Amino acid sequence: MHHSKDPLFQILFNQLAEARLILKAELPDFIVVSSNAAWQNQKNIAELYPELNLEEVYLQVMEKAEVLVLHPVLDTHTDKHTWLELEIHPITDVSGAATAYLMCTLHEVTARISQEQALTASKEERDDLLDNNQELNEELATSNEELAAANEELTAINEELLNTQERLKLLNAELELRVQQRTLELQHSEQKARFIVEDAPVAIGVLEGRDLLIDSANKRMLEIWGKNHAVIGKALHEALPELEGQAFLGILDDIFVTGKAFYGNEVMAVLEYSGVLKEGYFNFVYHPIKDEAGRTLSIMVVATEVTEQVRARKEVEESAHQLKRMVMTTPIGLTILKGKEMRIEIANQQMLEIWGRTEEAVVDKNLTDVFPELADQPFPALLRNIFDTGERVASPAAKATIALPDGTAKEIYVDFSYDPLFDLEGKVEAILASVNEVTELTEGKKMLQQRQEELETLNEEFLAANEELVATNDELFETQEDLKQLFERLKDNQTRFRGLFDQSPVGMCFLKGKELVIDLANENILKIWGRSREEVIGKPHELARPELQGQPMIGWLHEVYDTGIPRVNNELKINLYHNGGLREAYVHSLYHPLKDEKGRVTGLLVILSDVTPWVQARKQVEWAQEQLKQAVQSAELGTWYVNTENMEFIASERMKELFGFQTDEVMTYNDALNLITDDYRESVAKAIEEAIAKGSRFELEYPIQSYKDGQLRWLRATGKLYPAEPGSTAHFSGTILDITAHKLEEIRKNDFIAIVSHELKTPLTSLKGYLQLMKGKCDDTAAHAFFSTISEKSLGQVEKMHSLIKGFLDVARLESAKLVLNLQPTHMGQLVAEVAEEAGLIYNQHEITVDFCEAVEILADREKIAQVLVNLLSNAVKYSPLGKVVSIICKLTKAEVVIEVKDQGMGIKQHEISKVFDRFYRVETKHTTTISGFGIGLYLCAEIIKLHKGRIWVESEIGIGSSFFFSLPL
Repeated sequence: MHHSKDPLFQILFNQLAEARLILKAELPDFIVVSSNAAWQNQKNIAELYPELNLEEVYLQVMEKAEVLVLHPVLDTHTDKHTWLELEIHPITDVSGAATAYLMCTLHEVTARISQEQALTASKEERDDLLDNNQELNEELATSNEELAAANEELTAINEELLNTQERLKLLNAELELRVQQRTLELQHSEQKARFIVEDAPVAIGVLEGRDLLIDSANKRMLEIWGKNHAVIGKALHEALPELEGQAFLGILDDIFVTGKAFYGNEVMAVLEYSGVLKEGYFNFVYHPIKDEAGRTLSIMVVATEVTEQVRARKEVEESAHQLKRMVMTTPIGLTILKGKEMRIEIANQQMLEIWGRTEEAVVDKNLTDVFPELADQPFPALLRNIFDTGERVASPAAKATIALPDGTAKEIYVDFSYDPLFDLEGKVEAILASVNEVTELTEGKKMLQQRQEELETLNEEFLAANEELVATNDELFETQEDLKQLFERLKDNQTRFRGLFDQSPVGMCFLKGKELVIDLANENILKIWGRSREEVIGKPHELARPELQGQPMIGWLHEVYDTGIPRVNNELKINLYHNGGLREAYVHSLYHPLKDEKGRVTGLLVILSDVTPWVQARKQVEWAQEQLKQAVQSAELGTWYVNTENMEFIASERMKELFGFQTDEVMTYNDALNLITDDYRESVAKAIEEAIAKGSRFELEYPIQSYKDGQLRWLRATGKLYPAEPGSTAHFSGTILDITAHKLEEIRKNDFIAIVSHELKTPLTSLKGYLQLMKGKCDDTAAHAFFSTISEKSLGQVEKMHSLIKGFLDVARLESAKLVLNLQPTHMGQLVAEVAEEAGLIYNQHEITVDFCEAVEILADREKIAQVLVNLLSNAVKYSPLGKVVSIICKLTKAEVVIEVKDQGMGIKQHEISKVFDRFYRVETKHTTTISGFGIGLYLCAEIIKLHKGRIWVESEIGIGSSFFFSLPL
């Protein structure tokens, strides 16, 4: 009888949710072999695809022996807006040479079509966001104009100082005759300089002598110190006694010894304000002011408070750290592949489990070096293509073969997505690979689930643009502060002015005349240029620095000279001369015109500040944050955070969505617990309390009832306790993933097994009783001998059916966690002997032997271990030729007892060894087509051994035989 007529096949086939039809591949007609209930309820397939000649399509699939998927069509058979997609799958005959059957399957793809339509609509929203970004850029331009106006005010002060310098040069020849006039001009210049310092927007002070007497301090410096003008003339340690025990007094004293300036960046200081000590962070410069002999006379202090910036950066770094830890705990496999050589930069635990590798075996190694078997698979080509196109690649249920470290290989199915990660110039720098193993779900159902949240991504891009604009404004303010510091260092006479110019912490130079001849240049700007003083002084700027050819700076300088309008550049990318070559750098620059009394431009003041390290560090942090955000988005994970001190609960938008809350609604910890179903709520709460108390890992699956509509949803949650660190409290956080589809599929399968087993058990019990009565009625006559033989064979078949049903019931109990062990002291030698003796009576056409087994007693479920031995012996006999020996070998080690069942059968291929213990898996060859079984025996054996905390494995060689091993702890 054809297998499609088998009642069990009909039950299984009709339970499938997809509409399926099996055709016999014979010309000229394609005869219907079987169709399930879902297909019979579906509209005629010819009406769904009226434009196609289905017979020609079937013939094409037969000839090519390849799966064909037709385009999606809208089903008008029902009132629902349903899209269907027809898949035609060829099934070969026993020899594998020709197509014997065609299996047609109708897949519902409504969700995928709706998602594609939604993506098209979201483009209009992206255009609106781009318009908003343009408005922000216009506002930034307005801010730049305001900054230019402020710089013009400073220009007037600079012009007065330059006029004073010119007068001093002219009066040197007539020094004796014009002493009094020069003295008056110097006094006037001193008063102006003091006014500039007093009103400067940054803190400036001068400390005289080794006693550090406060000679002067402007308003900003007094505000930072928390003092008034009464401190002028006092020693620093008397005016600010709170500095005792801090490093600043020692640093100042060292400057008098070394004569070298000291630069402090984001240094913490404790200062007293209104009688209260407070912590703050400051950028400051201690710069020595020297006499002509080079002796340090006093120290100039320039400081800026950066407390808020430091705290904000630390919060960003803590946020990035938390995101990284959450990614590493996600149940979705994630890895980052850097560069076209695809170097594995990071891989979380889930990805390592999919690969079957340790972190040390893969990190910082090229993907193709770790997995050379990928050379014949499509994945390397897909990855390399992303570096060229920058386009995301995603695929559901892709088949992959992975070689394991022990020399074996496993075939798996995965949902994967490859997302390009761009560097600051828009080039693909790395690829974020998200992998979710769906082997069981694919083999059972081959479903495709792809979801994207385009609007969230656009919102995040919009927020990132806002953050960049805010950062640009901050950088503009910093540039303004640098410029003001420069002018505040100008002093009362030419000597002090030149000292400030030469010793300025930023690069400065004067360009003279229309040829822009380099008249003055301090050491800092020479370091930035990579040039010596002899190379540039007295030469036109364009000739002294040929490396600027092809860059816009030369044109900007001439433009400022011609127009008289200053120019400010922030984070300007430039190629600078360095050791005979070029280096890429970022600078803040100011080009300011110098004018005479009639307002004519006579030269330019150029101020440069090299900010390359800060720009690179900030961009690296931004890139790392973007990587982590993309990882969480690709995995469609919800995240949560619990403060262990006050149980404050913070849920992400995705988690609120899973629990049925709106994104703007408040969701508390108790709200989340109350939505868990009654039979799981207490166990989840206890697991969380235990993880917080012990610091252990939290990982659990549980169902919830949605807040809005009461819909049942299954979730997988993972989490971990993160101890308190400086500046933060201990917290318990993790991720949450929707596994509803996978979980409901398992429940339906287990329910089906239980129902089928129950329904088959009742008639089999009755049939067994009737056969036993018939056998009992038979006497020893020759006529009844025939009936006795028939009844014995019938009872044997009934026992086989009972064994199959028992296996189905055990699978159902195992999947629902109801398979309970009855542990008791068990003598393994005695149990092995009993099972071998019974098997010898049943399988009398094979020789079953038992090697010596030492007397050992273990704690085990005697019936379940006997079931394992019976299953292994039954398999050995089924796959071995008649008359061959099947051996049972028992070995004892220090920690466990090991049982081996060895046969002389056909053997198992290496790539199938890793699958033999999978549920419903059977080794399929031309020699096994007549061997009965559903592929649950070895699966049950493996699960029973795991419940005993033991191990089970197999070793095999084609044509020689197989050895199945299992071990139990003593």
